[in-house]
Amino acid sequence: MSRRASTPLVRKFRRGIRLGFWVGVGLATVVFVLTEATRALVEDRLATREAAADVQVDLVDLVGDLRVLVEADASAVPEMVADTRADLAAFTRSSEALFSTSPEAAALPVGDVRLDDKTRAVSAALVTALRALDDPTSAPTATATPPSGELAPLLTRLESLEEPVAQVGEEAASGVAGAAARLGTIGRWLFAVALFSVSFRYVVMQLPLARRLERDQEELEAAVEQHRRQARRQDFVTRLSDGLDAAESEVGVYRVVGRALGRLVSGGGAELLMADSSKAHVRVAVEHPVLGRAGCSVESPWSCPAVRRGRSLVFEDSEAINACPYLVDRVPGGCSAVCVPVAFMGQSLGVVHVRGERGVAADAELVESLGLVASQTAMRVGTLRSFARAELQASTDVLTGLPNRRATEARLAALVSQRESGSVVMADLDRFKMLNDTFGHEAGDRALRMFAEAVRAGLREQDWVGRWGGEEFVLVLPDLSAGEAVAVLERVRASLAEACGRAETPKVTVSMGVVDTSAATDVAELVRLADDALLAAKAQGRDRIVVGPVLDHTDPTDHHVTSDQPPDPTGTR
Repeated sequence: MSRRASTPLVRKFRRGIRLGFWVGVGLATVVFVLTEATRALVEDRLATREAAADVQVDLVDLVGDLRVLVEADASAVPEMVADTRADLAAFTRSSEALFSTSPEAAALPVGDVRLDDKTRAVSAALVTALRALDDPTSAPTATATPPSGELAPLLTRLESLEEPVAQVGEEAASGVAGAAARLGTIGRWLFAVALFSVSFRYVVMQLPLARRLERDQEELEAAVEQHRRQARRQDFVTRLSDGLDAAESEVGVYRVVGRALGRLVSGGGAELLMADSSKAHVRVAVEHPVLGRAGCSVESPWSCPAVRRGRSLVFEDSEAINACPYLVDRVPGGCSAVCVPVAFMGQSLGVVHVRGERGVAADAELVESLGLVASQTAMRVGTLRSFARAELQASTDVLTGLPNRRATEARLAALVSQRESGSVVMADLDRFKMLNDTFGHEAGDRALRMFAEAVRAGLREQDWVGRWGGEEFVLVLPDLSAGEAVAVLERVRASLAEACGRAETPKVTVSMGVVDTSAATDVAELVRLADDALLAAKAQGRDRIVVGPVLDHTDPTDHHVTSDQPPDPTGTR
């Protein structure tokens, strides 16, 4: 073929190549432009969705804080205002970020106003309300009313934002899905290059974005649900802790625990078993206020597998091989159970036991909540018992186990201030110094302990005896006149004599002065009169009881001597 003949063919071929090239370039450009536009739309919608998610999380935080603040006592408001203000600031930042990212979200109608306008109005009103609550000139008092009247309307307005914010996120996700669908439609109709380009970009970019969106959606829903669980948990912990802190006795603690179990457990039964003072047996301290006991028959703390293992145990079926032995055959048809040990500083105090339907294991949230009840209860009960032991030690004489002088003075003060009728006795062991010097201080200590035991054996349950100091003791006998008290004191002297005979120790006697509470109007005068009667008993020969008041310790006509045994010439009395 000649050069001239070949030129038109070559020219046509080249023209077709160029045309095909430019067509391909044009189609590729169209594909590229459309793809980039779709990608921009996807990224824009994704950014909107992420911003809406941030707003949702911050809104949940703010609503939770505001609910707690609305229901709080006025005295607790200042501590909660700071947390609420911080969450309000976070909500304001995230909502402004959403509105700047998505003008459509800002213009979303909520009633007759735009979403951004309503959000800013609610935020401004809440700032004003918090500032008013934080105003030192309006600081809450013990009688102030809670701020529910001011904050409840704002809480309602704030909760009304949850639905439109969620709608923004859903529309953003819908926009992403719509853009992806349009991109697939364009790709199917374009030329091979465009189809290849669209397919390539879809595989490389769009599919990961869709997967990421789906994954983010799942993570967001899980995060919101987790946050709600945490908010519920924190609210429960706060209420439980406040209730237990307000309880001043174990009985008060058990009332709070009963209310907590009533809120947590909706079927079966529930109970709190606590160890007695010997720690060898358990008793039912609390049962469910509606459902009643769970029916555990464990008799001692260490018989419970949960206590022995030191952790919560969940049993799905009481008839299973590994079920707790105390669950087997408990109820017809079987049951499930949760056992949570109650321990304080390594010591077992008891166990929380919940019974449920067979085959339905308790969920993790219930087990966690029961664990909180057990730990908070253990802490409060342990603290109360520690305080009680410390108070008892501070008011108890170590040698005799009787109340010490400080506790006795408090009892005398109560006796006088309440104008109780009765008698006050001052008792002193006879020739105690001689006993110590002759037989040693150990013998003296034994004598003090024997007298303390003799007094406890001879007195009534409502009577009081305390060690005043050294070998002196003070007795308070309510509702007995001085004359009537003599019979009780004679039983004490007889009990002391019997104790000395059983112990084969040197004979120990006691002199006592008793006076009626009507004889004086203050503690010092009452003690002085009883001491004067005691001195009269000593002057009359010891080992006797003298009823005061007396005028002269040496004149027997000035007082009543109820026991006139002569003094022991050997010097042991």
